[in-house]
Amino acid sequence: MMNNASVQERVAYNIGLVVIRSQYLEKNLKLIVAAMKQIDANTLPGRLDSMQRRPLGQVVKEFVAGTTVQGGNIADVETYFSRLVSRRNDVVHHFFEAFGADLAAGNEKRVLRELARLCEDLLHVAECFRGVNDAFLDNLQVSKPN
Repeated sequence: MMNNASVQERVAYNIGLVVIRSQYLEKNLKLIVAAMKQIDANTLPGRLDSMQRRPLGQVVKEFVAGTTVQGGNIADVETYFSRLVSRRNDVVHHFFEAFGADLAAGNEKRVLRELARLCEDLLHVAECFRGVNDAFLDNLQVSKPN
């Protein structure tokens, strides 16, 4: 078992990564959802602005609703993102309900593994969307948002 201060620091660090990577995913996904409507370089900023206060779960629902899957099943896409958002929400909104029993029982490694897995999943998806966004913005000849 790790010492308590070390565990708390590692857990806090990983929670911070989940939050930051969630925001990175959200930012990239909002651009895709904004671009799903017929827009051009002049209308994109206004559409993006209108999406800024929407939470990740709502943006994911809009993304799934506007997505067509070739050679696959949209239900698989919906399930994947639903689980990803649920896992993120467990960390951000329901941490003690989701992980408190494991921490109390000394299962810190299990909690840290789950947090690390979620961090990697969020980063992977966000990077995929970022690649799509970069290509889209290059095609529109619009400067990339920070």
